Amino acid sequence: LSAHFQEEVTSFKKAVGALNEAKNVVRSFPIVHPAPGKAISSRFGNRKDPILKRSAFHAGLDFRTPTGTPIRSTADGKIVKAGRHGGYGKLVEIKHANGLTTRYAHLSKIYVKIGQKVSAGAKVGAAGSTGRSTGPHLHYEIRSGGKPLNRLAMGTLSNLMP
Repeated sequence: LSAHFQEEVTSFKKAVGALNEAKNVVRSFPIVHPAPGKAISSRFGNRKDPILKRSAFHAGLDFRTPTGTPIRSTADGKIVKAGRHGGYGKLVEIKHANGLTTRYAHLSKIYVKIGQKVSAGAKVGAAGSTGRSTGPHLHYEIRSGGKPLNRLAMGTLSNLMP
């Protein structure tokens, strides 16, 4: 009975280890809402640029958010940019374990530093209207190999897994 019990304990420990590994993989994918409860105001792709008044490519999603709305990391990762970045205004960029990066732009405040590790759901900034912006909102991007991905067209996570 003791040997059988030990086998069961070993099997259980392996299963818990596999579960924790799977949990870490899932937490590295950007699936958490960056501005919980806030609606999308502009989608990914070609649209009429609000400043230029002509068709232009929009590399992310915009969320209607009042200035100061908490902005949250959509996945576990490491901060690789935190500061002003051209038309993005105040920007936070996070590198995730799966090679994806996420960008959070037009922030009024940044709460993280380059090199800092963050968990999914961590507050990284506050919404604002910095940079090339016509009003308070969050501009959110997911990138792979430096190229923007359409989050709404990604479907399931399986098409992103190696």
